[in-house]
Amino acid sequence: MALHAVAVAVELGDAGLALDLACEIDAERLSAERQARYSVDLALAHSMRRQVGEALSYLKLAEELTPKQTRSHRVARAVARDLIQHPGHEGEDTRPLPALQPLVHPARADREDGDAAVGARRLRS
Repeated sequence: MALHAVAVAVELGDAGLALDLACEIDAERLSAERQARYSVDLALAHSMRRQVGEALSYLKLAEELTPKQTRSHRVARAVARDLIQHPGHEGEDTRPLPALQPLVHPARADREDGDAAVGARRLRS
């Protein structure tokens, strides 16, 4: 139930409530797909609070868990674009641009992944 409450709080724009509710959730017990979706919700909540480092960490986690699902997720791409356009608090050393490119340009990232796989197969041949 708390997982859905986090999603609703984020969707309603209440980042503080979402992050408070998240403290009650043991995400490791969830499937990879649910963990990724939950991580995207937390990335959005942190992004709303301009906590760029935390937002970036959750986006990276989501992409590690389910790369294709995360790259095609509308909210994940929106958070990535937001982090690129508004890089955080003044003086905060956050340069998320390279890490966010696969989310902002998923087709390019998928094509590069495919090119790498083709190259690896050629090397083995």
